[in-house]
Formats: sequence, C-alpha cells, structure tokens
Amino acid sequence: MTDFLNLPAGGTVIIGCSSRKKSFPCRALNMYQGALFKKAKRYAEIRGKEILILSAKYGLLKPDQKIEPYNLSLNSFSVAEKKAWAEKVTRQMSEIEIKTPIIVFAGRNYYQFLPWKSKKNVFFPLKNLGIGKQLAWFTDKERRIK
Repeated sequence: MTDFLNLPAGGTVIIGCSSRKKSFPCRALNMYQGALFKKAKRYAEIRGKEILILSAKYGLLKPDQKIEPYNLSLNSFSVAEKKAWAEKVTRQMSEIEIKTPIIVFAGRNYYQFLPWKSKKNVFFPLKNLGIGKQLAWFTDKERRIK
C-alpha cells in the first residue's frame, strides 16, 4: 500500500461513485453518500486536490455538475459495455485538463480499461483491497494527520 502521507502533492483525485445516493438532483460531489466515497472526498479536500468522479451512468463528472439520482453499477456491465463506458470516459478526459499526479480511489471495474492506468503519474493506493480494508486504510491515515 502507498502511504497516505507520502502520496504526491497536488494533482487530481478521481473517485468512483457509490451506490448510496441522495434521492434528488444535486451537484455530483454531494450526490454520493457511501462511506468510501466520503472518505476519499475528505482525503482530496484535506490534501487540496482537485476532484473528479467516475459514474457508471454519466462517465467522468466534475464536482459541480448537477446530476439526477440513478441506480446503475459497472458491476452489472458486460466486458463490451465496460469497454464502451471506458471509451466514453476517455473522450471526456480529453476534453478537460486533469492535473497530475492522479490518485484513483475506485474499483477495478472503473479503471481497468482506461488508458492512463499504467502511467507513472497515476497511483492506485487501494488496489487489490476489499471495501473493509479500504475504509480501514483511510481511517488509519486520517488519525495520523490529526
């Protein structure tokens, strides 16, 4: 695991969406209510990083984009559907400036077909950890910075 305090400064945090959402339209950054999303959001805010969100429905979201609630997960997508979704996200990524380094807090389904996953300036500190261990990782590192 990459240490919370030793991740590169600056850049962008890309967070995977969560199944728990608000029930009304709102800003993307406020829509997702899952514990892991909230911890990743807090990390980005503490570290002063820009935030982008990977959504199964919308693709790549900026925090201020207003979106509708939805019930969709990449877990239910076929490989072909995941590849098509990744192509959409890749197009969206090319339309905005994403500051590096990039730290990705998302499940494998959300990054496995994206082209930047193997670049030197992209970090996956929670790769191969289950949800419980990811939550524990954030909790442990948050204690260290207080």
